[in-house]
Amino acid sequence: GATSTPAPTTSATPSQSGSPTAPNQPLSPERQLAELRDRRPELFTFDPQGTSDSRTDLAYVNWFNRMERPLPDSETLEKVKLLSNDPPLACLLAAELENKEVTSVVGVMVDTDGTVVGEPELLSTGGYGIFGEEAIAIARAHTFDNPTDADQPYLVQVTFTYNRDACIPAP
Repeated sequence: GATSTPAPTTSATPSQSGSPTAPNQPLSPERQLAELRDRRPELFTFDPQGTSDSRTDLAYVNWFNRMERPLPDSETLEKVKLLSNDPPLACLLAAELENKEVTSVVGVMVDTDGTVVGEPELLSTGGYGIFGEEAIAIARAHTFDNPTDADQPYLVQVTFTYNRDACIPAP
């Protein structure tokens, strides 16, 4: 069998020789976050509605309505508490966090295998959209313990903690 190699492509414009990273090299988490902050600054701006109990309660009710399931008392719902020590994320908001913790709450439906089914529902951002988005990703990736023989709703509380020692000063 003959192997074919792709022909080299030529470009009329010079390559990005001034770029600090080589093409196809993944950006560092810090750089990815900095670019995300430039593209979507609203994710990094404090929104007091993201910490509102009444807004969280309304999101909870709407979540169950969309699933067309009876509304259980949130106190009896299975809760999972997870911690995120994501240094790039917390360091980026270090000035705003001032050594506080931020907790986002996500509602998920979990099947009998412990896998999230459907889309997780962000119930509370903790005040910052970026933490809400990260909490959804963490909840989606988590394997749950569902001992029942039916899909079960869970409330996932993801707490983000700023750790100054984990933050490396930017050059």
